[in-house]
Amino acid sequence: MKSKISNYMHKNPITLEENTPISKALILLNKQPITHILVTASGKLTGIVSKQDLLTKTVELLIHSSETLIDKEALKNKCLADMMGDHIVSVQPDDMVEYGVEILLHNKFHCLPVVDKNQTPVGIVTAIDLLKGYYLETGNDTISIW
Repeated sequence: MKSKISNYMHKNPITLEENTPISKALILLNKQPITHILVTASGKLTGIVSKQDLLTKTVELLIHSSETLIDKEALKNKCLADMMGDHIVSVQPDDMVEYGVEILLHNKFHCLPVVDKNQTPVGIVTAIDLLKGYYLETGNDTISIW
């Protein structure tokens, strides 16, 4: 039996609207045990930001080209739409685990947003979640450490 992504996804993912200030996103990432935020516009998925990407881009904005001055004002008007990539790949709950694994491997992603047919986020699935599902699909019902 082939497993669906819905069997391994985390439901009710953390989402923020595109116009959310990056400072709010950074605070949320610091307080919650998450590494990715799904970005939406009017409830529809438009992007994803990772904690690492957000921190890296924030540092780049703060440091002037001279690399000696810190410009706190550079962040004042920045929002998530300014920080996310424009290439979004998602899966649906009924997609097979193998399909999700292929996408992760091909794109070198760490996670995938899970959306319904209207592009509304319904979950998020990580590489670890899908590897676990894929491993169990091969008939291994236990994971041993060697």
